[in-house]
Amino acid sequence: MTIREGEISNKKLQNRKFEVQMMYWKGEAIISFEEQEKLNKLFKNHLQETRNLLHKRLHNTKEFAATPPADTAEWIREFSDVVPPLSIDCTQRMLKLSNMIMEQSVAYQSAKPPCAFSAVAIGSMAKGEATPYSDLVLVSH
Repeated sequence: MTIREGEISNKKLQNRKFEVQMMYWKGEAIISFEEQEKLNKLFKNHLQETRNLLHKRLHNTKEFAATPPADTAEWIREFSDVVPPLSIDCTQRMLKLSNMIMEQSVAYQSAKPPCAFSAVAIGSMAKGEATPYSDLVLVSH
């Protein structure tokens, strides 16, 4: 479980931190609150880095997109040459983030999973059209 300080009051955050620590000390939680926060920061940093990289690359594209030339067909061809590589790069970075989350989830399990499991990309990720704001959907059965 991740907790974002901006979503709940400081008092609730402190209470939740205490609850998680108590669970950890009793052996009911596998990861301490501090470790959860460290992982949360790692994942947030990766996502922010992805957003920053794509924003930088899109900056040049914005100027291009804002002033379409007289020849609309040519503009569409040029623009369509710019967008797919950005989408592919973003999808790759989002897949890397998903892998990081899954690897850490498996690493912090107290035991091996009770059965084989798989991860499946759906939606924009499966189509290779992820954006820096695409959802990461986790499905379990």
